[in-house]
Amino acid sequence: MNAYDASDIRLPNGNIRISITGRCNMNCFYCHNEGQDKVLPKDLSCGDFVKIFNTAREFGLRKITITGGEPLLHKDFSAIIRYCAQSGLKKIGICTNGILIPRHIETLASMPVIEIAIGIDTCQPDKISKQSDQGILFRDLEKNLRLLKDRGVRFSINTVYAGWNENEVMDICAYCLGNGINLRIIELDTRRFITAETLTDGFADILNKVVGRFGLRKETLPLGKGFVGFDQRGVSVRFYDAYCHNRDCVHCAGWTLRVDANGQAIICYARNEKTPILAVVSETMRANFHKALLRSSMLQNPEHRIAAVSA
Repeated sequence: MNAYDASDIRLPNGNIRISITGRCNMNCFYCHNEGQDKVLPKDLSCGDFVKIFNTAREFGLRKITITGGEPLLHKDFSAIIRYCAQSGLKKIGICTNGILIPRHIETLASMPVIEIAIGIDTCQPDKISKQSDQGILFRDLEKNLRLLKDRGVRFSINTVYAGWNENEVMDICAYCLGNGINLRIIELDTRRFITAETLTDGFADILNKVVGRFGLRKETLPLGKGFVGFDQRGVSVRFYDAYCHNRDCVHCAGWTLRVDANGQAIICYARNEKTPILAVVSETMRANFHKALLRSSMLQNPEHRIAAVSA
């Protein structure tokens, strides 16, 4: 077996996240931008995306999430999404702030496998929809949400809980549950070590308040995936107890693989763990991809964690 044989190591859960641009039309203070440079952001060319995508398929790709920056800013966004859909993938996730939805609505509405996650931090009509000094008011963003709903595009809402924005989070819960929209609440990353079995007191508090106020049925998700509450119609509020927030590196490395707009596999954005993937020769691409996955799999084995991180 050679060093880049795809038969000996596979994509964790068949998942990959590819950032097609580091650019964004917002400037949210908490955004980690998939570990990319915010000062000199770059776009991944359509050709390079295809190279990475095709190589990932050799390693068991089944699901993809397109991220940024703001992916809908990419000039070839529609072409990239169409290429993914034509490959036969069963799920194409898109993370966006939702501002440019109208520009791409025909593409989004034409592909049933698309699932969009839209980040907002308020549902007050006259406030910008994110924790940013730029963007659009929620009343304008809400028109885009209605457009997605009218065109039958599946979408959910993400919001960040930072402690001091409890009232905003509760309002967003009421808005989403009232409009039949699934919501994910993500705790602001405090860079504190928390065991995989516990939550911070603040996040546990907001979880209990939401479940109690809206009468949700609470369930515990698999390790590292948090908790979820359902209303009587099945609309969900998910409390994301992130692997990264927990510093649960062992399980995180086994969940998904990120690739940034420079064509680097990101094992851990918080520790600048990156492995270049792009190459002119396809055999070298396979070898590089194999190396990135091998570094990820090593992090799953506590005996090899220190060696993998420091290599």
